[in-house]
Amino acid sequence: MKSGISEIKIDLFSLKTRVLIFFFPILFFSSSYFIFIYSPPVYQKLFGVYERGFFEWVQFLCYFISACFGFQTFQILRKKTSFNTQKLLIILFTLGCGFVSFEEISWGQHIFKWTTPELFSQFNMQNETNIHNLAPIHGNDIQEKAFILVSWIGGLSWLLRRDSGTLTPKDLILTEWHLALYFLPIAVYYTQLNFELGFELGLDYSHQETFETMLSIGFLGIALTNLKKTSNSLP
Repeated sequence: MKSGISEIKIDLFSLKTRVLIFFFPILFFSSSYFIFIYSPPVYQKLFGVYERGFFEWVQFLCYFISACFGFQTFQILRKKTSFNTQKLLIILFTLGCGFVSFEEISWGQHIFKWTTPELFSQFNMQNETNIHNLAPIHGNDIQEKAFILVSWIGGLSWLLRRDSGTLTPKDLILTEWHLALYFLPIAVYYTQLNFELGFELGLDYSHQETFETMLSIGFLGIALTNLKKTSNSLP
């Protein structure tokens, strides 16, 4: 009888599953748009503005689970004497996803409702216990620029992929084609805002969480794909 991990691996890499994964962002953004048009209060409760909606928690879960998958992937790689570059990449990916996940909930402040420490309240643009809203970062649009860079890479790097049959560093870094739409809309959205084109098209910062939710799901897709690739290549 096949193990659960093998069954998921086969389903994940089947063409049918990849096509379904590819089209999910279209369904997500279409649904979000109709909710925004026909029921703005519901849209506000779901996505919120400035990290106050339901999908903020979805982002936390996606990044947290991505970190867990990353740790599992590292555990598989750790047993091998080689693959040092791959190990480093996965460690960085895991730490990055873990960091972002806790930033999303302000390191527990959104759960336990503690008062923002004075060190953060003086410099945090939203009076929260997190780093990404500190004035030097938020005020200089560093987070937005990071979104632009990561999203363009995530949306287009599949064009550089070459099936090698081995678990190379590129296999872990370059995204698969079916994950492209989890990144490209975010890349376009933040690029427009950064160059002040989005406002002319009716796009503003009130839709941040909608696009960032899809980005978090994209990272979850990368984490799961890397885990299954590693499980398949290094049993």
